[in-house]
Amino acid sequence: MFNFHRQKPSVQGLRIQRPRVQRPRTQHYHTLKRALLTAMLIFSSGFVITEGQAAEGPNTEIETKAENSRVAQLQQINQQFAATVVIPTYQTLAEQTSRLALASVTFENTPTEANLSNLRDAWLAVELTWAQSNAFEFGPVHSLGYGPAIASPVDTTGLDLLLNQLSENQLSENQLSENQLSETEGSAALANYLTEGSIHPSLKGLEAIAHLLYHPEKTPESGNRLASDFSTTERTYLNYLAAEVQTATTDLLEVWQTGWNNYPAYATVLANAGSPDNAVYISTRSGTEEIIRGLFNSLDVVVNEELPGLIAAPEQLAESALDLQLLNSTLMGIQLASRSTGFSELVNSSSDQSQQQIQQSLETATVLIAAAQEPQDPDVISFALTVALDSLQTAHALIDSDVLPLAQE
Repeated sequence: MFNFHRQKPSVQGLRIQRPRVQRPRTQHYHTLKRALLTAMLIFSSGFVITEGQAAEGPNTEIETKAENSRVAQLQQINQQFAATVVIPTYQTLAEQTSRLALASVTFENTPTEANLSNLRDAWLAVELTWAQSNAFEFGPVHSLGYGPAIASPVDTTGLDLLLNQLSENQLSENQLSENQLSETEGSAALANYLTEGSIHPSLKGLEAIAHLLYHPEKTPESGNRLASDFSTTERTYLNYLAAEVQTATTDLLEVWQTGWNNYPAYATVLANAGSPDNAVYISTRSGTEEIIRGLFNSLDVVVNEELPGLIAAPEQLAESALDLQLLNSTLMGIQLASRSTGFSELVNSSSDQSQQQIQQSLETATVLIAAAQEPQDPDVISFALTVALDSLQTAHALIDSDVLPLAQE
């Protein structure tokens, strides 16, 4: 719900869809102060260590040994990254989209408040895992178009027009009967049309689901849309959207695990980077560079786009913490990728301090962002996020200067 290589919804675009949950405006200054103090202590300790050990100067012998074993370290990262990071995340995503599809069917057939709540919860779970996967946004998620299929930026105006046309049976070529259909017949006819038709990606995906679940023009000021506010057409279209997302995530997982169109599993392609017959990664370093660039690009968007945008509009965060939840999920994905098998050893081969300081910076930011999710004064939220941004800028700079070059030719 939140631009990386895949067409990831922008923060600005998503705010239209975000739930306007009414939250108490009580102050949590003590909670945030404790979080700030803890975070700054963690963060500052990294600089103390760095300054103290930097004075010792380089150890030529250690650096020589590290250079000799670097290729083996790169191979270890390439061989283990899919198994330990990518595939488990996409497995979770596929399971969650399966539950989302089931929840949408249940809500279509029985539009109760409980079923609507379950559908919203299922959608949020998928959004959070999708945000986490930003850290390894490369390969088939981009080249085979699964990113746009799962989370294309939504054309809200076009989606509303389509829903109006579907509701009024004003489809081209008389796809639906011109006569008034019963609710069951109309729903079935609409489902058949959607299945056989070609709906533009900007009218599908997680953002489209969010738009229907939290339509800003159809949501009363007192809270979220009620189950009774959803038309039959909207419920049927939600079901269609959820099924499409489920198909895309299932196919994405299959490509990584078993391959596609007689091509090997992408996990194998990455693991065998540098093999003579590997047309995707012609060297071992190119595979590792793809991995490191994935997490760096994810962090780059957070540092240069997402966090500055949130800091500039803390009033909206005081009403709903969804943006911050998604942001922390993104950081969790970055942490997961940067702690993968072989990653620490690779970074430590060049600098004993970089990996520790990167992790401390990421941890500091997640603590602060989590604390900012509590309802409190917008100025306090903005301050916490500003400190988090300062911390992430350190990790961003270290990955760029100390880590990425290790995998470059």
